[in-house]
Amino acid sequence: MLTLLLIRLPEDWPHLFWPLFEFKPFFWLAVALPAIAAIWVGQKRSDTRATRSGLALLCLLIAWIGISFLVATPRERLLSRQAELVRAAGHDHIKIVMNILSADVLFGSLNRAAIESELNSRLAEAHITGSYIRSATAFIHGRRAVTDIAVWTQTQDFGPVISNWQLSWRDHRRPGNWQVTHITLLRINNHKMPPGATIPSGP
Repeated sequence: MLTLLLIRLPEDWPHLFWPLFEFKPFFWLAVALPAIAAIWVGQKRSDTRATRSGLALLCLLIAWIGISFLVATPRERLLSRQAELVRAAGHDHIKIVMNILSADVLFGSLNRAAIESELNSRLAEAHITGSYIRSATAFIHGRRAVTDIAVWTQTQDFGPVISNWQLSWRDHRRPGNWQVTHITLLRINNHKMPPGATIPSGP
């Protein structure tokens, strides 16, 4: 997520305004093209009004882009945190993973200590060589959120594995960040997992 994280947008800001502070290259392009066209037409026809309009629009766009790099919305922080979690798990960085999990996190019937033990065992067994998020949806309400993600994982022993997860999150006031409070494993390679399932020991 391309942001300098200098300003943290309050959670109570209406979601409608969040896109104004997020990384939106296609929106920026949609504004840049008319601005450049207006400047070009103004120069071509010696139309000072068109040139000034294009330059004003371009200045607004530059300000918009600058703000997006300085401000982090709750959604940006959540998706960034989620990507960090998947990346850490894919590189066996258990300490980073546990830092993203809350003290009262649950994974099926496993508490935090049991989750850490399970991760150490399963990650060592699978020999993961890489992972990334294929798709993700996020539903945010105040300081609570639920995300559904599909993760592609390459392993040395079991080959590629596609898993679907649902994660419940809780946000913390600055300087804190989002943490996972509940983990649900939904599917592995399109095989529906029973309620409360944890990571299986084999393919």
